[in-house]
Amino acid sequence: MENKRWLILSFLISLASLLLLMEPAIAHHPFGGETPSNFVEGFLSGLGHPIIGLDHFTFVVASGFLGATLTYGFLNDKNKYPN
Repeated sequence: MENKRWLILSFLISLASLLLLMEPAIAHHPFGGETPSNFVEGFLSGLGHPIIGLDHFTFVVASGFLGATLTYGFLNDKNKYPN
């Protein structure tokens, strides 16, 4: 029972710290921080977004590696595609 109480207390302290220390997210775009005003700018912004931030690029590469390791994907049923 004591471990459960300690777990709840540590979770609440962590959550409160996170909420108090959060800063607003600032989206960045390849067009100097300006919001795209038409379809072409929006499309180019979407293509350029993963490249301008190392964290975004790392996520895209990691997603690609994960996708390459999956034979059937997340949603496909293995029984539909027998060997």
